[in-house]
Amino acid sequence: MCMRIPELRNVATVSFSDAHSGQNLGREVTYFDERLSFPALRSQIIKKQVKKTIEYFPEEGKYYASGHRKCGIVKVNGNPGICPICGTNLTEGVSSRIAELAASQGKTVESTPAECPPSIKLIGLKKIISECIGLGPSSKSVDLEYQGIVDHAGSELSALTELPIEELAQFCPAKVVEGIDLVRRGKIRIRPGYDGKYGEVSIWGKCISNS
Repeated sequence: MCMRIPELRNVATVSFSDAHSGQNLGREVTYFDERLSFPALRSQIIKKQVKKTIEYFPEEGKYYASGHRKCGIVKVNGNPGICPICGTNLTEGVSSRIAELAASQGKTVESTPAECPPSIKLIGLKKIISECIGLGPSSKSVDLEYQGIVDHAGSELSALTELPIEELAQFCPAKVVEGIDLVRRGKIRIRPGYDGKYGEVSIWGKCISNS
């Protein structure tokens, strides 16, 4: 999204999770080539040598789309405009503002430019498991399955992005393997957030609350 604004292409884009929740600490990740020393990180950021980033889907954000929560109106593209039900101004979303800023500079970019490092979008492993078994991500059954998969894979990111599907199938339930594969291929369902309401991302359309 940032790369659609031409002036932002002159700076490195990095991604880091906030640390308010331990299990979500690796939800966003920046990969570098060199060792993790301050001089090396500083140099790579200045020289735009970020290897790749991992993100959660921006549509999950509370203000991704324009809309009016009270009336249930959502508008992803174009100017926010007026709520067709109550006549008040729709709350402008990030997607609309990005398009506005890009257009104001005379060049709208719809796809990621070649010079931008790869950005991988993920659904957390616990959310995938919870959708598979129909229980909340914080449930004991989900946690036990999660720990077993991570123990075999070495890390959550390894299970989600690195190990071949055939290898995952040796220790993961078939439904979980299918879910991971669908997320890798971007075959998911998204209901964008708007006007203070979080968006929902799911695999089979079964959005499970985090309870």
